Amino acid sequence: MSTGDQAFLKGYKDKFSPDPKFKPVQTGLFEKHILCSRCDNEIIGSFENYASRVLSNGPQRKRVKVSVQHHVTEKGTSFFRYSNIDYAQFKLFLLSLIWKSSVSSNEMFESVKLGPHEEVIRNMIVNGNPGKEGQYPVNILKLSEKSNVPTQFIEKPICIKTEAGHRVYRYTILGNIYLFYVSGTRHKLPTNVVSQSILMSNHLNMLEIPPNQTNNYVDMLLKPLLK
Repeated sequence: MSTGDQAFLKGYKDKFSPDPKFKPVQTGLFEKHILCSRCDNEIIGSFENYASRVLSNGPQRKRVKVSVQHHVTEKGTSFFRYSNIDYAQFKLFLLSLIWKSSVSSNEMFESVKLGPHEEVIRNMIVNGNPGKEGQYPVNILKLSEKSNVPTQFIEKPICIKTEAGHRVYRYTILGNIYLFYVSGTRHKLPTNVVSQSILMSNHLNMLEIPPNQTNNYVDMLLKPLLK
């Protein structure tokens, strides 16, 4: 196992358990009754159901008519291009994930504090408004199947603050790393952040993290924000 993967796995040990077998974290992490039944079941529930089908690897994805193609650039960058994703439903699913984390009292999400953005995002969810591409974009990175990092885990989110005024919340959920960018309108994000998020053209490019480069790859993506 590489030094990069060892460091990433150490994060799992530190945050979850001294048990080196890394027992999976239960997915029912959000408290019951933090939302009204309509918001939880009818609104957010529909977004979650749609997203689960998009991110599945079997016939569920075909039911929502989403196609996935694997590409490798001339420089060797591997990514998966998702086509025909419903921009509104998928973007609102992502927003609901970070919003529920912010309003939760579970210590698992203690680092997720959206401040004034919390009410903005709540209104976007309730009103079915996904916003523009550059408003709260999310990059999704896929762990390589050849990686030694376990994929059946949910990592405690961390918040990365930058001098430029951005906050990046990093989640690792079942083999995917999610980078949520929360910034005010006066803070401009690099163009690649937006272009690699869900687009209004109903496309999403999901970068694949090379084996043994988990931490280094994420650091490389965030480097422009840390200057």
